[in-house]
Parts: sequence; structure tokens; C-alpha cells
Amino acid sequence: MKKGRIFWGVVLVVIALLLILNAFEVTLGIPEDIPVWRITAGILLVALAVHSAIKRRIFPTVFPLMFTVMLFEKEIALLCNIESGNIASFWTFLLIAFLLSLGLTLLIPKKIKLKAPMGKQTRYIDCHGTINEMISNNMSACEVFFSNTESYNGNGHIFIDNNMGSLILNVPKDWYVTNDITNAMGSIKIPENDTGSFKRLDLSGENNMGSIIIKYVKVR
Repeated sequence: MKKGRIFWGVVLVVIALLLILNAFEVTLGIPEDIPVWRITAGILLVALAVHSAIKRRIFPTVFPLMFTVMLFEKEIALLCNIESGNIASFWTFLLIAFLLSLGLTLLIPKKIKLKAPMGKQTRYIDCHGTINEMISNNMSACEVFFSNTESYNGNGHIFIDNNMGSLILNVPKDWYVTNDITNAMGSIKIPENDTGSFKRLDLSGENNMGSIIIKYVKVR
């Protein structure tokens, strides 16, 4: 967390300095036909890609890089001797980014304990002691239940890697969930549950074009 704050702090300071220099008409060798807003947007996109790559988040790495290419398409085309200045259409760029992201996700799987291949899957997590699990769901419908919930000590963590899949977690009603999942063109639904319970379940990871639903269920 602290490293992330330092990283983004440096990025924002660099952008601020760039804007100050631009106000004083100091170009730093940047061609005059490239407006400062494009440089600023490019820095933010590259910074986002680097930050995501460090955390091994593929979709949030590839898409910002592709948007950066689109942002400077004309300049890149000139460097590649493409006289028209157009490399590809907007939708072609998006398709390339999607296919690259999906391909890399399948080729570079995370180390996981619970893996759901294509199809419909049901998984059970034993709550005896501390929960520290990883769930990978690739283009599958996966539903997760918790067993031995009476033994849960209230300090659990689940890392989720959901890629174009549907993931449902059936969480006991007397728990509360914290969400730190990076969402890329997907949906995450976590209903409010003001129980005042000390039993917390922390979720992190990434959701790429998938659906994650938390359901609070009554445990017998």
C-alpha cells in the first residue's frame, strides 16, 4: 500500500512539473504538434500499466498500453513509415488488446489452490482455522460454499482470479466482506451486511469481464 502511494505520488509530481514547464513554454524536445494533454494522458496510462504489471494483473496492463498506442497512433505510424498515419481502427485495437489479455491470462496462470476449468463447478472451503485461499475461474460458472463455519476465527483472505466467468460466493450471514478486487469490464455485487460481527473475510485479486456475486446465507 505504501509503495503504491509513493509510486502514484511520483507520477503526479512528474505530471505537475510537465504542466509547469509547458506553462513557461519549455518544450523539453517534445514536438510542438503534440498537445500537453496527450503527454499527460500517456504518462497516466503507462503508469497504470506498470503498476498493474507489478501486481501481475494482465488485463489492466495490456489495455492501458493499447490505449497509449492509440493515443500516439499518428506519431508511431510516422516512425513505421506508414504515410496514412493510421495503423488500425479503434475496434481492431480493442480486439487485439482483448485477445492479448485473454491469451496471456491462459498462458501465465497464477499458482492456485482452487481451480475451476470450463463448465459448472462447485467448491468448498474449510473454515477450520484461518482461511487463506486462491480461486481461479476461467470462463466457467463456479459456486463456492464454506464448511465448518463455526470454527472460523474471523481473519480470512481469498485471492480471486476470475476471467470471463461467473463466480458466486455463499458467505455466512454473520460475516462481513471487504473488497479489494480490481474490476476490468466486469461486475462485482456485494450487498450490505451490517451485522456488527468481528468475522471478516477479505477479498482481493482481479475480475476480467466476469461476474462476481457475494450471497449472504443463513448457516444452520
